[in-house]
Amino acid sequence: HARHATSVDSSMRILCLETASDVGSVAVVIDGIVRAEGATSARVRLGETLLGEIERVLTASALDASSIELCAVGTGPGSFTGLRVGLAGAKGLSLALGTPLVGVPTTWTLARALDAAPSVVAIDARKDEAFTACFHHGRNGELEAVMEVRHGPHRAMGAAARAALGASACPVVVGTGAT
Repeated sequence: HARHATSVDSSMRILCLETASDVGSVAVVIDGIVRAEGATSARVRLGETLLGEIERVLTASALDASSIELCAVGTGPGSFTGLRVGLAGAKGLSLALGTPLVGVPTTWTLARALDAAPSVVAIDARKDEAFTACFHHGRNGELEAVMEVRHGPHRAMGAAARAALGASACPVVVGTGAT
């Protein structure tokens, strides 16, 4: 069982970017609470809308970019182009603002947002395939990966998740590849 090692001070002002799917999302988190969030449309090019969405979310949270203390960006798995746009945007902002940058696996983000255990995160990989990972809460209550990210046909990923969690488990399934 692997643990997610990233730990962030919850009192920080954090700009969060997630671009692993066709729809990108931006959020500002202050003191561990989402203060403003937004999403880009799947119908427009992410690279053309991401910076405008960041500006809108910063304005909605009553912050200017210089007050951001940390940039966090989803590292996938997911859309290759979307990940490149998000990672490049986050890296550029981090350098311009002089803030640290932390990468957060998309599967962990989705599993933590569920706060349910056991859980299966399935991200669409196109061509009837998915990236899949399984999680549960360990003895100390921390989220733990029972199955690290695997890639393959939906049917095979479903079988792998059942094997990882046990046949009697009734997981919550989330993600763009949940079918």
